[in-house]
Amino acid sequence: MESVLTKILVFIQGKLNFDRMAAVAADWSWQILVVALILLGAWIVVRLINQGLNRITGLWQGERKQTLGTLLRSICKYTVYGIAVLLALEQLGIDIKAILAGIGIVGLAIGFGAQSLVKDVISGFFIIVEDQFNVGDYVNINGQMVGTIEELGFRTTTLREWSMKKYYIPNGHIQTVLNYNREKLRNIETVTVHYEEDIDKVRKVLNDICAELLHLYPEHFIQQNGQFEEPPQIYGISNIEQMGVQFTLVALSRPDSYFLMGREMRRLIVERLKEHDIRIAYPTRVLKGSGRDVDEVV
Repeated sequence: MESVLTKILVFIQGKLNFDRMAAVAADWSWQILVVALILLGAWIVVRLINQGLNRITGLWQGERKQTLGTLLRSICKYTVYGIAVLLALEQLGIDIKAILAGIGIVGLAIGFGAQSLVKDVISGFFIIVEDQFNVGDYVNINGQMVGTIEELGFRTTTLREWSMKKYYIPNGHIQTVLNYNREKLRNIETVTVHYEEDIDKVRKVLNDICAELLHLYPEHFIQQNGQFEEPPQIYGISNIEQMGVQFTLVALSRPDSYFLMGREMRRLIVERLKEHDIRIAYPTRVLKGSGRDVDEVV
């Protein structure tokens, strides 16, 4: 019985090279261990990068924090894991040069076929990075569309007008942005009175209007250290026109109060000047002569 087993073992050893199999198994075990270490290292790097990005984005506010933070984390994660996968494939004996060449060709084809898409995404990225506007901001885009930003993405921006019309704007088409939600805005209102009016009287009435505005709406004007930075005031005689003398009133107001203060300034100007019998200048036509000999004087 023992001789039979011995013969069987000798036969198997002749067919199989156990030393070679052991060497292959050891080599594969080492490669698998290296691949596992590479993936573990990539996971640790991604965790460390995310912690650093969370600290950085924690200093930002609003939509910029959420959108840009998510983008940066995704870019870092896929970049690190992509490099880790390529290193792992190289450890397993796979030629990654051919893979990189194929990726380059595919990327080049996509770049040529989707130039407008790439332009929109890049423009959206810089809009968010530079904090040009956020969701909820009231903006004027390209001097054509005025409204409130409802959605801000990497490819498109959606804006809703006061009439409730909604625009979907590719970010690559946004050239100029006028943002009404940045720290402070200056209300500038003008009024023109007839030359016959008493300039000192007009100035007094306008000063009273400024004082009334400050008394009625103190919370709507910009303050620093308990003092108004630029309270409602008369800028002076800003122009001498054909119809009369132009005065300008200015004030620094909060962004969310800009339009309200503009309406109130205009309302008080009209009401108070009317109460004091001060005529606001407007175009007139004077007819001189009689019969057919009538001359029109503007």
